Amino acid sequence: MVRHNAVHPDGCQHQGQSPEDAEQPDFEADLPEGSVHRSGVASRLDDDEYDTAAINQAIHQLDILRWLAGPVKELFGYWQLGALHKIESEDVVNAVVRYASGATGVFQASTAFWPGYTERTEFHGTKGTAIISGDKLTTWDVENDSGEPAPVSKEVASGSSDPMAISVEPFERQFRNFGEAIRTGKKPLISGEDGYAALEIVEGVYRSCRTGEKVRLGG
Repeated sequence: MVRHNAVHPDGCQHQGQSPEDAEQPDFEADLPEGSVHRSGVASRLDDDEYDTAAINQAIHQLDILRWLAGPVKELFGYWQLGALHKIESEDVVNAVVRYASGATGVFQASTAFWPGYTERTEFHGTKGTAIISGDKLTTWDVENDSGEPAPVSKEVASGSSDPMAISVEPFERQFRNFGEAIRTGKKPLISGEDGYAALEIVEGVYRSCRTGEKVRLGG
């Protein structure tokens, strides 16, 4: 399970009216006219999608989720314009996914929820639960756990309500590793293929939202 919500830096204004009646940027909508589930997400990953709930915000949690839970086999998604932002795309997106392992999960992301809570990646099973909040493991409840104590933390870094609160340390580590790979000719810890795997999931969610159909992935 992935939950990601953040408040857009320019804020948002919740509306009781449909997106069609509200004053907002002129964008192409792929969903039926008059529907509250309307979005301006274009038919490809273009400039209109680079500040949306999924491709710009929650893709980082999806990347972690895929790395830990494995490839996604199929998914079904819904999107929604839930508030007024100065962006031309969805601000709420939900998806149900089935992994190649047979496990199932849910994914929810939004830039419209107020005031913005720490993003979470949750793993639930018959033998225990683990939750990652922000950049830290915050819950580790495992049945008959006899190993080393889990590094559970209560202090987390999150930019969900304040983008300036995001730690630069992960970016620094990645840049250093990339530079070292160039200098030595070694493969970086994170490859372009790794990044594409997360992008494939997001693109699949958008495809499902546009078509209203289940999407199968090659992963």
